Amino acid sequence: MKKEYISNASYGGERPLFASRNLRLRNVTILPGESALKECFGIEAVQCEFTGKYPFWHNEDLLVRNCIFREGARA
Repeated sequence: MKKEYISNASYGGERPLFASRNLRLRNVTILPGESALKECFGIEAVQCEFTGKYPFWHNEDLLVRNCIFREGARA
């Protein structure tokens, strides 16, 4: 299945990418908020920065490379 590509973007608030499928995130910043990528499948995050709580929650087929998780991005 073809992946949607998102780059050079920022997302904040509660669950902005909830239940997303087949996404490639590059240089994306997840701002304060909770569970930005909850219940997702087929996510690839490269060179992203996470500051919100619980950025990945109940995900399958997840790949995270060269990302930064700030103090608030726990669990």
